[in-house]
Amino acid sequence: MKLFYWGFLLFICSSHLFAQVELVPISNKVYPFLNSLFIRNIITNYNSANLPLSRSSIADYLNKLNDSNPNLSVAEKKILNDLKIEFDYDINKKLTQSVPLLSDFNIENIFKDDSYKFLYSYADSNASLFLDGTVLVSQRIFDSESFNKTSITIGEYGFRLRGTLYHNIGFYLKASSGQQFNGDYYSRTVAAEFDPKLHSTLKFLSEKYLDSFEGYLRFETSNRAFALTMGREAMTLGTGYIDKLFLSTNAVPFDYAKIDLGYKGIKYSYFYGNIRGDSLGVVLESKNIIAQRLDISLSEKIRLGVFESVITANRPISFTYLNPVSFLFSADLTAEKENRSNAMIGLDIEILPFKNVGFQSSLLIDDFDFKLIGKDTPASNNNRFGWQFGIFYSNPLGIKDLNASLEYTHLDPFLYSHKSNMSQYTNWSLPLGHKLRPNSDEIALKLDYYFTSRIISTLTIQHQRTGEGFVYDQNGVLIRNYGADINHGEGLYLAKAYFLDGNRVDQTIITFHTRFEPIRQYFLDVTYTGWLINDKYISKNYFDQFFYLTISTDF
Repeated sequence: MKLFYWGFLLFICSSHLFAQVELVPISNKVYPFLNSLFIRNIITNYNSANLPLSRSSIADYLNKLNDSNPNLSVAEKKILNDLKIEFDYDINKKLTQSVPLLSDFNIENIFKDDSYKFLYSYADSNASLFLDGTVLVSQRIFDSESFNKTSITIGEYGFRLRGTLYHNIGFYLKASSGQQFNGDYYSRTVAAEFDPKLHSTLKFLSEKYLDSFEGYLRFETSNRAFALTMGREAMTLGTGYIDKLFLSTNAVPFDYAKIDLGYKGIKYSYFYGNIRGDSLGVVLESKNIIAQRLDISLSEKIRLGVFESVITANRPISFTYLNPVSFLFSADLTAEKENRSNAMIGLDIEILPFKNVGFQSSLLIDDFDFKLIGKDTPASNNNRFGWQFGIFYSNPLGIKDLNASLEYTHLDPFLYSHKSNMSQYTNWSLPLGHKLRPNSDEIALKLDYYFTSRIISTLTIQHQRTGEGFVYDQNGVLIRNYGADINHGEGLYLAKAYFLDGNRVDQTIITFHTRFEPIRQYFLDVTYTGWLINDKYISKNYFDQFFYLTISTDF
């Protein structure tokens, strides 16, 4: 009750400055654009380690940018112009740059390029409402040597409703339905293996249909010092430039209640969420994630972050974890008697050491015991670490419109997993953190290039090493787990786990993606993935190729 009391008090005391407080989805192109400008010191006070941001926050960044800025390339000036049209109402509180198709329908407006299109829009001094429709058709071809070749065609349609009431209350609902148009059951299983959304939709595998939604209510004070969000929306935490150790988008969004507090260079976030879990194929009654993060900006060039999380399974909501002013790691020691929870702590830092260059380093600790440091015993498997170093270089060597990221990631055996096989750091069996498997490392290079403001290409090259597998005796009893399967933590203390020990598998993954927007809000996405798998322990190579072609509209 205290939380709602203080939230109400902040609401009635806040000044009535109209702002759009709903969140901008992480998939929006504004985020990589702003991050590049931050690394180049064109904008200040931007933080990519805690996303998403509200529309009013994004509008503030865009409003401070001028398309006559000499530090912006021709393509960036056009991107800025596109974004200012998209966020025009958030910036200017006017609808002059938008077209409501339901009330002003004609063929010309459907293909209009100089205005942002909505199905319906409304705004007055106390409320705003925007309705969009979404349509998508995707053809996916899997030409594989490690499994049977197949292909699938998927269609999807939906709507998005968002707005703000009485200056401080935001709402958002996005729902979609779809189905498989071409292919069979096998093609669905393959497609679901490489798409978190399909993987997490039970009806897709059994009945070829898919349904999904995201939605929330959000309260934010006009000075943005306090925000309360309740619902389902994708979010990320951590400084990783290519993938994040703490919280990523490698699994589907989950339901949560989240508090955000901010004052100058300090920002604090806490959330309590419900995620989907299973234990060796048996669905759990409940599985929750509780996490908090503190960001401290020491200067415009140095930022520190501290992260804590606990995964609990088969237990109701606990008031021990509901306290947002606590140490979750300590709280967990008093809350769990059967040691079924999985507590982790993380630290990261981002530094801008040179012009156009950003450096980040992240450390994740999954259980820790001082007494076992340096011990060569199975019990020392309890000390598990993940770390990451990354460099972001905007306009490298003076090449405009190019952003380059280089990142190394190391995950110890059994990181993210849990000996109970109930509290692993997953949602729908997919990792909440980095996509890399435990007992692995990866060096990744990512290049983003704007050919024009409407043609953006990304090339990602990843080289991974993994030690995987299980060892059983003649009676079928497990005697060793090399710790590479995030969903199998059994056997944690059977034998000392050494990094990359086990059945060695090396993988090189090359992904090329291009998004073309010929007309505003009409998209063509082309993705090619070449996947070279080297099973070194049996001296066998496989080469898999995936090709995705997706046509979509969003208005």
